Amino acid sequence: MKMRAARFYQVGKDLKIEKVAVPKVGPNEALLKIKGCGVCHTDIHFIYEGLLKPGKIPQIMGHEPSGEIVELGSHVQDHNVGDKVLIHFYQSCGICHYCLIEKENLCLNLKHFGFNVDGGYSEYAVVGSRHLVKLPEEISYDACILVDSGVTSYHAITKVAKLKPGETTMIMGAGGVGLMLIQIAKLSGAEVFAIDVNEEKLKLAKKVGADKAINSRKKDVFDEVMNFTDKTGVDAVFETVGFENTYEISLNCLSRGGRLVIIGYQPENYLPRIHPIQLIVKEASILTSRAGTHGELKKVVDLLRREKIQLTVTDKFKLEQVNEALSKLSNGEIIGRAIIVP
Repeated sequence: MKMRAARFYQVGKDLKIEKVAVPKVGPNEALLKIKGCGVCHTDIHFIYEGLLKPGKIPQIMGHEPSGEIVELGSHVQDHNVGDKVLIHFYQSCGICHYCLIEKENLCLNLKHFGFNVDGGYSEYAVVGSRHLVKLPEEISYDACILVDSGVTSYHAITKVAKLKPGETTMIMGAGGVGLMLIQIAKLSGAEVFAIDVNEEKLKLAKKVGADKAINSRKKDVFDEVMNFTDKTGVDAVFETVGFENTYEISLNCLSRGGRLVIIGYQPENYLPRIHPIQLIVKEASILTSRAGTHGELKKVVDLLRREKIQLTVTDKFKLEQVNEALSKLSNGEIIGRAIIVP
């Protein structure tokens, strides 16, 4: 049996839509018919930039999948054929030091669905059943975007920054992750400033809960933030963009005791040169955040089920249009989130 899949061969070249064999199911695995797969900027780092390297060539890309279970391995007991599920793309080993202390996003033997094992830009995918998260029947397959942007945001806010009620925060970049950061920051009880250069993205940022939306091409972000915070700055900044100047703005906008959480990155861009005293006088912290855990993905799904957060899917593409979707994302033409529907 054959399926269509979008495979990576070479940096800077389009993914190739090819017919490949449907993967076989092992005893502890499930075969999914893919219903949606989010298009993430991380794919740009692989396909256009070569900043990240795939596990093999050719590689089926796509790491934010939702699907329906169509076949189960003989040892699987906690799922059923017909279940609606998400795949947690950080596939941990479950036995190393970090897995045992519930930090499986730092697993020493980590496999990445869509990074170094075949992913979800395809009609079918196989995955170990313990990496699945069930979707309530009333939730659409568009929830695939929670696999990365949802869990990444939840982890960054609740585990890394430990955002508290009454704090102020700045989200640098109102893209896919930024829009989810805004929502979860508001749930944490924080006041939220959203920063971007695109007016349509800023409108959507306001719609999902941002208290202030600042266009950094039209206004000085530092001046605006200081005016809104009585010159104290913000308690936490979540940096999703990854340019040297956005890092610098983020550091400057921190309050005393503030935390800069770095999520985004770009090729050939680095943190600005800073003297330690610039951090010491504020007792400020620079932190980093990496995806999230299987348990955190379950919590984000529950937030969606309880209508505490909303999905921000604005564009859908067929599998044959995957390169168009990637190009639009790279050019900043996707306002919310895009998904591939095979």
